[in-house]
Amino acid sequence: TRRNILISTQVAATFLSLCKALGQASTFALLSCISLAGAAWLHGALPETAGRSLEEIEDLFRARSYGQVRTADEDEVRNPLGDDEAM
Repeated sequence: TRRNILISTQVAATFLSLCKALGQASTFALLSCISLAGAAWLHGALPETAGRSLEEIEDLFRARSYGQVRTADEDEVRNPLGDDEAM
C-alpha cells in the first residue's frame, strides 16, 4: 500500500510539469509505456499457478526466494550456485 501511495504521489507531482514540457498526449503515452513495461515485467516474473495445489505454489515461491531454480520437469530443485550444503 505504501508503494502505491508513493508512486501515485510521484505521478501527481510530476504530471503537470510533464504536460507542460511534453504536451498532454505525449505525457499519457509516456505513462502508458511505463505501465505496459511494468505489466510485462509482472507477466514474466510471476509464475503460472493455474492447476497447482497450494503446497506446490508455496514450494515454488519458497524456491524462488532462496535462489533455487526448478529444472524443466519441475520435480527437481537445484541451487544455481552449486552449494548443495546451504539448502
